[in-house]
Amino acid sequence: MSPPEIEQPPSLLLAASSHRSGSTLLQRYITAMSDIFVWGENGELVPSLRRTWAEWPQTRRNERDYRESMADSSFMQRAYTPNLSPPREAVLAAFRGAVLSIYRDMPGDFHSWGWKAVHYGVEEIHFVRTLFPDIQVILLVRNPWEVARSVRRKGWIDKRGYFEDMSQVATLWANRTAGFQAMSEAKEEKVYLVRYSEMQERTSEINRFLGVPDDPVRQEAVFKKKLGKAPLVSRFELTNEDRATVSQIAGELAATMGFDEP
Repeated sequence: MSPPEIEQPPSLLLAASSHRSGSTLLQRYITAMSDIFVWGENGELVPSLRRTWAEWPQTRRNERDYRESMADSSFMQRAYTPNLSPPREAVLAAFRGAVLSIYRDMPGDFHSWGWKAVHYGVEEIHFVRTLFPDIQVILLVRNPWEVARSVRRKGWIDKRGYFEDMSQVATLWANRTAGFQAMSEAKEEKVYLVRYSEMQERTSEINRFLGVPDDPVRQEAVFKKKLGKAPLVSRFELTNEDRATVSQIAGELAATMGFDEP
């Protein structure tokens, strides 16, 4: 039985600098407005592949020994060949094929695909671009105090094990956002940064980036539809301690991104 035909490489990576940044809303918007089917998060798939590739035990001697072994099967009997491994290029090609195989199927109305991630730093993003050089990347960043408020409201600190405390929330936001800001300021090709608070007013820019036409009626319908229940959102406020923690860790960077404490 022949293996299934592998589909085209991904066209889009939607990366948010933290949880609770609006990635699900943007995912739904892109899927509704374009022919790109945006899958959800894939956990440790990309980070684990990146770590494996970065730590792959191969040296220049390994490469020479590999070529000799492939050319002459008796080479390893005649030469000292410790830690012989396939070349890194072969590993990278296998990883590329694995990702394509995992995502080989998608709904018939779509002609391209991508996925969203809320825990990729710049290293993971650059690794994805090493696997798929033509992929477009949207970087999504939200006001850190709003992120903190949403995380706290959802009970994701300690209770569900996502974060140990508010300092971890703020530190993650700061580290990832600093990397996103650097990528944006470097004007890297096929990279677009958008702030959550400006997402709806910048839909035309997002559409141009993706190469899809504006459709004001459809766009408004997507943003009007609720993503889920959020009881008592308007009455939930951060404690002074939480606010101070976010301000101390992320306040300076937030200001450079145009974010003010609510």
